Amino acid sequence: MEFVHRRRRGAELFLLVLSLFVGLGAYAAVGLGVDGEVPADIMAYGTWLAVLVVAAH
Repeated sequence: MEFVHRRRRGAELFLLVLSLFVGLGAYAAVGLGVDGEVPADIMAYGTWLAVLVVAAH
């Protein structure tokens, strides 16, 4: 009997997207704590993180 390795690409993608949301949430929380408002460049930060997520996937 031969072992068949299952692909876990869906789980990998889910965890990468989850880490993207955690990172953006942490960035927003720090901005709120320090300045009292969400950083103005959060969309640019999120875009770069999303590019890194796609490259990693």
